[in-house]
This record gives sequence, structure tokens and C-alpha cells, in this order.
Amino acid sequence: MQILSNYPDTCLLLRVLGGLLSPTRPGGFSYELGWVESLQAILGLHPGQLVHVLRGFHSVLDIQVSQVYHTLGITPFHASFPQFLFEQTRAGKYYIDTQNINADLVRGAADLMRDYDKRKSSLE
Repeated sequence: MQILSNYPDTCLLLRVLGGLLSPTRPGGFSYELGWVESLQAILGLHPGQLVHVLRGFHSVLDIQVSQVYHTLGITPFHASFPQFLFEQTRAGKYYIDTQNINADLVRGAADLMRDYDKRKSSLE
């Protein structure tokens, strides 16, 4: 909780961690940089902001950005960190509700598609 409390925007932090560490996401926590850019757009973040949010979490997350392989690897040092975040009784105000984060991601993706359609229509 101490580490999480150091980040000033709890809402943003939980949205980023929820999008990256969701237990409903298949596979591990290795991402193509294109996927990371998409997640940033869906969350309404600026380019590079997602990695910037994670900057203070090197004590709980091993974060590896590879420009060579175009990937972002995130490995929790302890399996209990993601478990903690997704368990309301343990996480308290840092609890990430998977239904809420999934709804947030769907809304963000729908907003991006709507904006794309508007821009495309204005060019035609």
C-alpha cells in the first residue's frame, strides 16, 4: 500500500495497472509496443504516459522495454501483487474491479472508433 500511495493520481494508476495486470487477460504480461500504444489511446493517455505511470513501481514490477523487439515486459516480483490488487478485502482503496476496468476499456475503445469515424467522415 505504501508504494501505491506514492503515486498522486490513484484513479489513473488503477486504470493502468488494471489494463496491464487484469487476471482476465490471457497469457502473461508481455506486450507488443503497438498494443501498449493502443492501450494508452483507449485510456486517453499521451504517448509514453503509460510507462511513465509505472516508473515508481520498480520495487514491485520488473519493467523491461525493448525497442529492439518492440515489446514491454512486466513481471511482478511477487505473484501476490496482482492478487492483492484484484482482491477487495486486501486492497481497500487500491482494489481494481475487473468488471469496471473491462467496461472502462470497452468505453475507451468505442470512443476511439467513434472519433475515427467522425474524422474519416469529415475527410470524405
